[in-house]
Amino acid sequence: MRHANLAALALALLALGACGRDRVPATPPPPPPARAQVVRDVPKVARSVLVDTTGAADAEQVRYSVSAPFDSVTAFYRTTLPAQGWMIMGDQSDSAQLDLYAQRGDTALWVHVGKVSATATEYRLIGSVSKGRRAPADTGRH
Repeated sequence: MRHANLAALALALLALGACGRDRVPATPPPPPPARAQVVRDVPKVARSVLVDTTGAADAEQVRYSVSAPFDSVTAFYRTTLPAQGWMIMGDQSDSAQLDLYAQRGDTALWVHVGKVSATATEYRLIGSVSKGRRAPADTGRH
């Protein structure tokens, strides 16, 4: 009886293996669209450390941490962006957070700065391009 059970199990395993041979292999999903590099030319505060980055074909977000006082980082963006051709359209802040909105050509930029401590600050740069235009894509070559 034991040999009969083993034989039946072996036949069942062979049958299962044969079933998979007739299947068409699954088509791999298409690659994601090229990722925009909208904020690559936006100046970064010296000694900033990249924390995170996300993006799509027409938008990008990068997050940095820096050992610098909050006031220094906010002053940097308030003076540097206009000097580089950005028009600041919105500027809201308090003692621990800054939200800037700027435009240059077809590109919109949001700068969010947050105080972490007296000597540490985190900030995010979020950029997008107008519909109908695409930002330069990340080709994977850096």
